[in-house]
Amino acid sequence: MAVAITSFEGISLAWFLGQMIPGIDGPVAYRLLGKDIHAGALLIGAVVTGLVTLVNLFGARAAGRFQEIFTYVKGLAIVAFVAASITLGSPHNLSPVLTPLKAAPAIYGVLWIASTASLWFAGFQVVPQAIEERRAGTSVRTVAHMTVVALLLGVVFYCAVVLASTLAVPWHSIVAAPLPAALAIHAVVRNDLL
Repeated sequence: MAVAITSFEGISLAWFLGQMIPGIDGPVAYRLLGKDIHAGALLIGAVVTGLVTLVNLFGARAAGRFQEIFTYVKGLAIVAFVAASITLGSPHNLSPVLTPLKAAPAIYGVLWIASTASLWFAGFQVVPQAIEERRAGTSVRTVAHMTVVALLLGVVFYCAVVLASTLAVPWHSIVAAPLPAALAIHAVVRNDLL
């Protein structure tokens, strides 16, 4: 599972940066299965893989500290985006609230979710580890409660990000964008880099 997630993240990072910073992909290095593989995308993947490897070579403490700092920075950026969208966004972007998209049958969405479901559940492998490695004074019941709290916070998080994005940009534009997050951030920040 970790190899699949790492592969997905490596490809996604290069694509994300290509959407955010046009031209960073660089020239075509080769073609694979009818798709152009760009030198810049390969370099981005190799550099990030090297950095992750280097952090892990310093041991679990360094890797944990790096992950903790990265999580705080990402959390602050998301809170700032949600706050800015609520402050600067427009409720008119939300309407009409329930309008079915007629571009594709619903089965496509169901199949997309089914094919990616394993990636969305990737974080749950920590539950058995948390139960096994908990402190002597921590009950299994406490771990179960914390798992439920984490799920509820996840729901609140995703709802806040979707609401903030649609306050920033009309939802019709969001669903048509190749990278909806970049479009929403650009609308709030109004920065040409984004």
